[in-house]
Amino acid sequence: MTILIWDRSGRIIGRSKNLRGINDRCRKVTAIRTEVAPTITGGASFLVKWLDGSWASAPFCSYDVACRYQRTRRFSQAQLICAPRITLL
Repeated sequence: MTILIWDRSGRIIGRSKNLRGINDRCRKVTAIRTEVAPTITGGASFLVKWLDGSWASAPFCSYDVACRYQRTRRFSQAQLICAPRITLL
């Protein structure tokens, strides 16, 4: 998995093999919005946007893990959006 961090104009400003790239960016720039969107396979897509207009997206294999990551202290000032989980009966 490669996580790319994009700036406002669409240029890649960071690359990471794991969530450390997002965590490091949160130390430099305040996160203003995070979104968790479930996938049909039970995982989730995680999106974070920062105050300077930069953003990143990361896949998660587990919806619950993505929601727990969203509630960590690094995103305490951000607007948290968590779409409901998809369940099939």
